[in-house]
Amino acid sequence: MIARIDVDESMGTLAAKYSLDPMKARGGLHNDKYWADLENELRDASIGVEVGQISRPFAYREVWSFIRVESRTPVDPADLSRFEPYIRSVLRTQQYKRVWAEFVAEHEARVEVQVNQDVLDGLSEDEAILYHGEFKQGTEVPVLAIDPGHFVTESQFRESMSHEAMSMGEASFTEILNSTIEVQREQLVLAYFAEKEGYFEDPEVLKLYEDEMDRVVLNAYLEEYIGAKIRFNRAEFVKFYEEHADEFRGAEEIRMSILTSADETVILAADARLKEGADFDYLRAEIEGRDVSVITESSTWSPVTVFSDEIVAVAAGLEPGESSGPIRFGTGWLIFRLDGRREGSVKPIEEVDGAIREALYVRKFSELLDEHLARLESVSVITRYEDRIRAWAESES
Repeated sequence: MIARIDVDESMGTLAAKYSLDPMKARGGLHNDKYWADLENELRDASIGVEVGQISRPFAYREVWSFIRVESRTPVDPADLSRFEPYIRSVLRTQQYKRVWAEFVAEHEARVEVQVNQDVLDGLSEDEAILYHGEFKQGTEVPVLAIDPGHFVTESQFRESMSHEAMSMGEASFTEILNSTIEVQREQLVLAYFAEKEGYFEDPEVLKLYEDEMDRVVLNAYLEEYIGAKIRFNRAEFVKFYEEHADEFRGAEEIRMSILTSADETVILAADARLKEGADFDYLRAEIEGRDVSVITESSTWSPVTVFSDEIVAVAAGLEPGESSGPIRFGTGWLIFRLDGRREGSVKPIEEVDGAIREALYVRKFSELLDEHLARLESVSVITRYEDRIRAWAESES
């Protein structure tokens, strides 16, 4: 491919026909990217490559690739003051994560945590009920243990894994399991050393513990009387998915055919001929030196989010079959024809499984909580102590 481009064959045409890149409909053209946002493979390949030059071939996402640098924009020192707070925040977060990871690793290296692999293997058999209340029902057999007095039981581990699942969205069962192991290992080790160093008797720690007790007891109560009753079935999943299809729909998608040239005069002449009624496919074949019989409209649908703001804005004003005017990109120019427009595709139900589970859990929890509170109110007597309420309000103001 590089050899064909070196003899003036259009890289955009080759990319549109052969590339595996999601930008193939644009001839492989990507929008400008910040250096920090480039993946390492792309960053390494672009080092030392001048504008208009092609990189060496390199391995990228299990295939071979090469890139052409279309433009480079130098850093604008005037932007530093605007980005400085964000940069400081990022650096502070990175430093905190690094120091915390070193702190945890240093403690974990000082003690051996035994893992009961048999129990972990047994958890996989319950993958289908991960988001059901019964998943949290486990034994008191240790899953992770330091010694007979410091361990995490299967029931505790299942409880933690259930919470991890709700916070990790569409992650796989294995990813959720591994994350739970790391979380529980870290908490077990740090609690072990905290106890050894006397923090469990520290007055400030005891005060925080007492303040948390009401919340913990309430959560345990709600979990026992409400969370454990929540059940899902496949029919509910499908019904929710169908009723909320638009919430799982991606951005609008378009198909376009692209005519490219590094020569502005060629593109301007092409634009004039198109306005006079010239056939886009014939004109593109003529300019790119290809057989018109193999030039057809694009069959690739792409979400508008992959295109530049300028192209999206121009496409919004076109009807299928209409062409844009000349548009600058990198060191060259392009004209595109809008071949089609449609609503964004709805993601398959498998891809939004986690989001559906979370939404159904929240909805069912709310419904069951309302029912439970109504039952409690029907058999309860509520007394308001207005003087105490006023006294508290005055102390808070």
